[in-house]
Amino acid sequence: GNIFATNVPWYAVRAFNFMKNNLRRWNIIPERTMDKIVICSDYGASDPVILKFVGAEQLMELYAWRPPVPGDLLSDAAMSGQTSIRPGHTLERVLGVSPGQHVSWRWQVLAGARLLGSNVDMGFSVEMVVDPLEGTADEPKQEIVKAFQIVSADQGEMLG
Repeated sequence: GNIFATNVPWYAVRAFNFMKNNLRRWNIIPERTMDKIVICSDYGASDPVILKFVGAEQLMELYAWRPPVPGDLLSDAAMSGQTSIRPGHTLERVLGVSPGQHVSWRWQVLAGARLLGSNVDMGFSVEMVVDPLEGTADEPKQEIVKAFQIVSADQGEMLG
């Protein structure tokens, strides 16, 4: 079987990938064995190997059964509230949705401090991963729900 580890600290992922590449290069462990081990620093929704093997819908169902983790980005409380995003960084939210469910969002960009410049903008987009039908060998598909858009503080509240 395969081994998947998610939410691993970034430095552990980097160290593992370094070791994995060296073990592969030196032929210490067979390539087919190394390909069965996947470690990622996020929920796994961005890894095509995990999505193909588990599927986006089942991945979210598995997260729903685990005990709550302090500071968890998948909890209902983390899906609302206020947050700061540093320049050049990304805020990503992963949400499992079953057929027939509806997803909406409401947010706004706040003006920055006048001393450092109050003109603040942010890029925003929404993507959806669609699992293939059961019994098919198709790959999960990523579909754009809301195309990338630059939003500034003077645009007010964004709804979708």
